[in-house]
Amino acid sequence: MTSDSKPRYTKDVFDQIVYYDPSSETCLRWCSTVRNPISNNVTHLADAVAGCLHTWKGRPRYSVVHINSKLYYIGRVIYCLVIGDVPDNMVIDHI
Repeated sequence: MTSDSKPRYTKDVFDQIVYYDPSSETCLRWCSTVRNPISNNVTHLADAVAGCLHTWKGRPRYSVVHINSKLYYIGRVIYCLVIGDVPDNMVIDHI
């Protein structure tokens, strides 16, 4: 793994962080409340919507979620949660 590559999370890891909920805006919710270890501020609440719509040049692009300071496309996270691990070279079709 290179220094700029994302950690390869598996279904087991994502299952501990977020869960699939088709009724939420992004289809993901946080599993538990997390606090910043330095400030003790809450970073997100359990069962709150996880992720947001990422924009580029003022236009909506993709839904993303930040997990451990890394950005992930929500479609890939949901695929991982529902189907299983996503191969690195796989393109997820949104049809």
